[in-house]
Amino acid sequence: MSNFLAATVAAAGLILLLGQIGSEDYRTALAEEREACAMVAAGRWPAETAEGYDCPKRVARSEL
Repeated sequence: MSNFLAATVAAAGLILLLGQIGSEDYRTALAEEREACAMVAAGRWPAETAEGYDCPKRVARSEL
């Protein structure tokens, strides 16, 4: 029974670890998207840089 408990605890720990890693990846991707949209809006980067991102319409269209 203790092997089952140890395996359950290890599996739960792995699931929590993977969830934390995924959450951090998501936050990093959002930060990159915000930066790309801001740089395009400021005119420092071409509009193609923000293709595929969910920039506000005024930002995406102002550079096209």
